Amino acid sequence: MKLANKQINDLLINGYAILPQLVFGDINFNKEKIGDNTYNENSKVSQDFLNSFNFDELKVQLAKVANESLNTAVEKNDTYSITRILKSYDNLESYRGHFDSHIFSIVTPVKVPKTNSQESGQLIVFPKIRKNPKNEFVNFYEKLKYKLLFGKVKGYKQLMKKSNFVEFDFKDMNSVIFLGRQCFHGNRSFAKAPDGERITILTHFFDPNKKGIGSILRKIRRR
Repeated sequence: MKLANKQINDLLINGYAILPQLVFGDINFNKEKIGDNTYNENSKVSQDFLNSFNFDELKVQLAKVANESLNTAVEKNDTYSITRILKSYDNLESYRGHFDSHIFSIVTPVKVPKTNSQESGQLIVFPKIRKNPKNEFVNFYEKLKYKLLFGKVKGYKQLMKKSNFVEFDFKDMNSVIFLGRQCFHGNRSFAKAPDGERITILTHFFDPNKKGIGSILRKIRRR
């Protein structure tokens, strides 16, 4: 699997691109494949996903984009994939805005709630709201600033009023790739839904500083 030229241009210019070639709706989904945790690094769903797609070409392609267009040298096998499950009324994850530590992030829907509610865990992305951090000090400072100002419900909604954002409900089951370190992002709250869960696979590519704040936080969270 790899990106088309237009998708690469969209990613670099707009900060994100839709990936209709990467669809993984688990028809045979069952709860035993996931577990009860919000984040599951080694779930059966995540393993099935990684086994279903060959990311070798994509890794090479994205490493080239990082090097040539973002002036960042990376290791092409530096990837990280995890399954995330949001449940109705579990609003601990709601409007928790953040930047990723990895350069590229792909969100792949597995199960999408059958509801028309405006609050059903939709992904909200602020494309390229900051430049690619030049070093870890700048990265940490800006992540902290945005987290303090916009990392909770009130601040996040204020940012939505004054900055451009895109929203994904994933009902078409298409994946989306975005610049994780440059796009501030989070999800809406999750009101009660008939099927009660929103499940996605998060695949991250290339952490420029493996000993930086992102790595530390993943160890603290045990993921």
